[in-house]
Amino acid sequence: MLAAEPYPERGRPRRRAIPFGVVERHPLYNLSLPLLTFGLLAQGSGWLGRWSFPVAGAILSVVGTVLVVPGIALRAKDKGHSALWGVLGLLSFVGVIIVSLLPNRANRTLHN
Repeated sequence: MLAAEPYPERGRPRRRAIPFGVVERHPLYNLSLPLLTFGLLAQGSGWLGRWSFPVAGAILSVVGTVLVVPGIALRAKDKGHSALWGVLGLLSFVGVIIVSLLPNRANRTLHN
């Protein structure tokens, strides 16, 4: 990817190369890992606690699902796919595995 900078003397855009190996990611990409981590922990805790505390377990499961769905959507978006893949968050760990196995369509590094 090349970014445009104006020439100081002529005002025309000048292209500068991004250094090799630098990856441009979506700004919200760093949010996907905490969402997935806390979401999966909440889902697991809700599932384990549903026998002792059925209402709290159900609430934790729903909160976990609400966190996992956008986490998977951001992860799929970062790989160059549609954010609709986030619906796989309803499948919990299976959805995370499926999205992690998706091929990477986003070409963000320079290989000149």
